[in-house]
Amino acid sequence: MEHLIQELTRGGISLAVTLIGLSVGWFVGQRLTYQWNIRQKRREQDLIAAQDFQRLYGEFFSIWKLWNGIAPSRGTPDPDLRGELLRRSADAEGLVERLIVKLVTERQLSTNDRNVLGSFRQGYKRLRKAIEKGEPLGWATSDHPEYLAFKRLAVAVIGVVQRESSAAVGPEAFDALRDVTCNRHEKTWTNEKLG
Repeated sequence: MEHLIQELTRGGISLAVTLIGLSVGWFVGQRLTYQWNIRQKRREQDLIAAQDFQRLYGEFFSIWKLWNGIAPSRGTPDPDLRGELLRRSADAEGLVERLIVKLVTERQLSTNDRNVLGSFRQGYKRLRKAIEKGEPLGWATSDHPEYLAFKRLAVAVIGVVQRESSAAVGPEAFDALRDVTCNRHEKTWTNEKLG
């Protein structure tokens, strides 16, 4: 009888250890799966944001070429077409703002990141402002200093979009958004040092 009790005790301990091991394994596995799914979802959202940004870059280029083709230096532009291009440029600018809000709330941004986003934002505004003034965007060659700055900034923004980072929240996100959308970038956007 005593032998049976010892065997049952050993069996009970083995069963308990096995159940505890399985429980811990299940819990750890669930946590790892959860973390992996969150990371994968963020990566998918980053890819979508990168595609959105690339689309906005292409929209800028398209509106720019259309506008420069009808700008007043080439004659009197059709007011309806000018209005349509102004609307398109304002819509695209609004989507850039949306992307900026996404980035400042989902990323810990360095001072350089903030300067890059703020400078790109100012560069993007150049097209709408040219249309409002009725002037062509003066980037006549691929080596125009502002056009080169705009391209450099576009590449830097994609780097911010695709880099993994922990989320900014509360006052930190607000400070980043306020800094990125500050007009201080307006006069210096072509001089932004990327690093």
